[in-house]
Amino acid sequence: MLRTPLYVPWSPALATWPASLRPRSPAAHQPITVWLKVFSQLLFALFEACVGPESTSALVQPVHLFSVKVIKLTAGIMSMKILMMSLLVCASMALTKAAKTRDTVVSLCPANWTPYNDRCYYCNSTQTTWDDAESCCQSQNAHLAFVGSVEEYDVIQQLVRSAIGAHPVWLGGSVSITVGKGLSVQLGLDISLLSPAQLTCSAAQCCLVMDFGDKKLGALACSNKVAFVCEKGRLQP
Repeated sequence: MLRTPLYVPWSPALATWPASLRPRSPAAHQPITVWLKVFSQLLFALFEACVGPESTSALVQPVHLFSVKVIKLTAGIMSMKILMMSLLVCASMALTKAAKTRDTVVSLCPANWTPYNDRCYYCNSTQTTWDDAESCCQSQNAHLAFVGSVEEYDVIQQLVRSAIGAHPVWLGGSVSITVGKGLSVQLGLDISLLSPAQLTCSAAQCCLVMDFGDKKLGALACSNKVAFVCEKGRLQP
């Protein structure tokens, strides 16, 4: 406990004070409590000098009770302040922890993978067939990336440009070509993202590639060898 040195000149009138208010050195009190006691002692010394020890003795008990009430009130106020400060510190720590947790969630993708919403993407520059590309992604607990919106397309396109430049890459899903180059799309892809003009394969099965010409998805024979983009969900915290 903090001990504050206290030195008060002695006077005969102080002998009639309650023991709790008598000066002692050193005093084991909190700073504000010590200050109140010193103030009351000085007040009595001043009163004694003016009216004499006899009159001063008559005031000891009432002033003592008043001092006790003031000290208790002050202690209560200080306790409330300490409580409020503790609550503010706890709230600050909770907010800091929440912010750190949010930052951790945002970065829960493996190294060299790009986060977007709740997914992670990785562009592999190795040129291989669609089947081999899918197998490579699965070995990393992922799959070839699916593009279901223009926003996802933009994210993957930027990733590919940064990794290998404007080259075709395999994406997840496949298209089937019918007479007249009609398209049937698997896996619920947005048909508006497909570009019939970019269908360069004549085989029965074509696989999706990213086309850098007009922000559309094209198609190549799945046996072609190009780079690819893998996708998987974020890691669990």
